[in-house]
Amino acid sequence: MNMLYENEKGKEILNSVCKTIEENGMQSMMMHGVILGLSGGADSVILLYTLVELKKIYGDFNIKCVHINHMIRGTDADSDEDFCKKLCERLDIPLTVHRIDVPKIAKENGLSIEEAARNVRYKAFEDERRAVSADAAIAVAHNATDNLETMIFNMMRGTGITGLAGIKPVRDNIIRPLISVSKRSIVEFLDSVGVKYVTDKTNYDCDYSRNYIRHEILPRLERLSSDPEKMATRVSNNLRDDMSFIDIEAD
Repeated sequence: MNMLYENEKGKEILNSVCKTIEENGMQSMMMHGVILGLSGGADSVILLYTLVELKKIYGDFNIKCVHINHMIRGTDADSDEDFCKKLCERLDIPLTVHRIDVPKIAKENGLSIEEAARNVRYKAFEDERRAVSADAAIAVAHNATDNLETMIFNMMRGTGITGLAGIKPVRDNIIRPLISVSKRSIVEFLDSVGVKYVTDKTNYDCDYSRNYIRHEILPRLERLSSDPEKMATRVSNNLRDDMSFIDIEAD
């Protein structure tokens, strides 16, 4: 086992990821190759290290990283790009960098910066996936905290059962192995073993709805539950089971 995962917190995270992979049928997709969206943030960094470790557990599969420089944050974005290049060189993982002027695309198409950035990211991931294999997986680093934020965000928009169920572990060729691991666990683990990552300063701008939920609402939920992400994951799983049952009965 990689020395990173001799740490008790590392073992816990690795076991959680393996459980998510096996319960959601991700393993067979991974064997055709994995395209990892690497931002350089804590989530994508731990996912990269974990995927490298999983090759020892599930058998060898190809990993390729894709980094998108959205050209929004100037020198900070360039620094994140450089960090990803050095990380992939150190781990001997191929990396493709896309530099895309997201503000220009957003303006030309009447989109928000967030929406335009998401669109260009997933298009780049899909293009890279098709170049590898029609059956390859796109791995993105959404975690249990992202899922809880999404559930709250969707609820306040008046969602139905699908939106309230949060982020799917698997959607088409997209897999989310970290979906049951909280952001807090990820950061605490990386800090404890001295693994570096980058931090996007815009993540602290509470003008964005998701950031407001993250920094203002989630901390208050901890008064009601010591592990709100775990409770949200349980709700998500239960609602997806309900939806599956309803679909079967409707058919």
